[in-house]
Amino acid sequence: MMKVLLSTALAGLLAAAPVAMAQDANSAIGYVTPETTDFVFSELEGEDVDNLQGEEIGEIHDIIVRDGTTVTAVVISVGGFLGIGESYVAVDPASLTIEQEDPDDDDVDWEVTLDIDRASLEAAPKFEYEGRWDD
Repeated sequence: MMKVLLSTALAGLLAAAPVAMAQDANSAIGYVTPETTDFVFSELEGEDVDNLQGEEIGEIHDIIVRDGTTVTAVVISVGGFLGIGESYVAVDPASLTIEQEDPDDDDVDWEVTLDIDRASLEAAPKFEYEGRWDD
């Protein structure tokens, strides 16, 4: 399996597609050719997050981007059932390991791993959307 660190891949992805606000007609825009190890966030949204023991402990819900250039956190939904009672935890992207299950498969599946047990993740500081952004 190909191992990809989320912080590097997402930071590269966002750097490759910055939001440009043209100040004049001569503004420079950088174009990037994605590497074969790059991926888009939409491929990860909703993916299960497992711990090192293979237990499902959450699901990727969102990312947090600082100043339009740097991925600072991955938001994981934890707890609850069918969306009722779930909460969110923002984790450092470098703490996640992402592996492509079968690089030769056109229907790409990802294995996302976080080295923490379910109880510790559920007890972690909560990330609240209210007052910041609409969920």
